[in-house]
Amino acid sequence: MGGAMTEFIIPIKLPSIANMRGHWSKKARIVKAQRTTVGWYLRTQLRPALPVAITITRIAPRMYDKDNNVASLKATIDAIAEWLNVDDRDPRITWTYAQERGAPKAYAVRIEVRS
Repeated sequence: MGGAMTEFIIPIKLPSIANMRGHWSKKARIVKAQRTTVGWYLRTQLRPALPVAITITRIAPRMYDKDNNVASLKATIDAIAEWLNVDDRDPRITWTYAQERGAPKAYAVRIEVRS
């Protein structure tokens, strides 16, 4: 996919739900808030035609291991799939996950969409 590339940066903290302790309802509220925030932002953007390649990069002061990074991105993945009006297992979407170290107290997610 060597077509057009669009990049979105959304200021949001993405904790790893996998290692979070506490009541399930607290986790559910965090996931819902993440999905809503990303979803509201994406609704303002033009939806690309499929197929697409999507790279999601978590930006935070502290790095996670690979499993926790992907777990922290799950609500974002779900919001993107909803924006594209498909299931996140759709074979027309290629997902790539990354992370990079940000400044202290700087949190965001970068979403790159290539068509």
